[in-house]
Amino acid sequence: MPGIWGHWPTTPALWSYSSLKEMEVCPRRWMLSRATYPDLWGRRGYPSLPVIAAIFGNVVHGVVERLAQALADAGIESATPGAVISVLGDQGGWRGIVVKEIEHQLARFADNPRVGLDRIERVREELIRRTPQAGDQVTVFLGLGALPAGQRCIDGRRISVGQAEVAAVACDPWHPCRA
Repeated sequence: MPGIWGHWPTTPALWSYSSLKEMEVCPRRWMLSRATYPDLWGRRGYPSLPVIAAIFGNVVHGVVERLAQALADAGIESATPGAVISVLGDQGGWRGIVVKEIEHQLARFADNPRVGLDRIERVREELIRRTPQAGDQVTVFLGLGALPAGQRCIDGRRISVGQAEVAAVACDPWHPCRA
């Protein structure tokens, strides 16, 4: 874009597999996604435009994580229909939890200089229109046993599962798994 300048990223000392693959496919895309553009905005990478399909996928995953955390907070270890229904009620039902996640995902575009309020509103309307589909996809994830967030205890070790991490730490002596 004319008049916009940035700072190229430094070469990492250690590379992840995904970064190496991305660099191999398109070095320019890798550089642009990690450069800084201080005259444009305060975040790393060139500001992206919203892609409804990508945001919808993030919404579905975010809802699964929200539900899984709510189930874990309630001490529920299995996503049975009854357990999910009780937790959903506390979260405002399917529509409520999906709309909360849509707003969370759209908040990422609030300071994006390439995205105006009218565009965000159009994306919001389309995502809200897809709320029933999001609920259906979350149901499929839960049916597969996908509980990617929250904490569970197994053999005296608290297991935390996040979007891309699994960590096990010894439970505190007063934790419910010790009872």
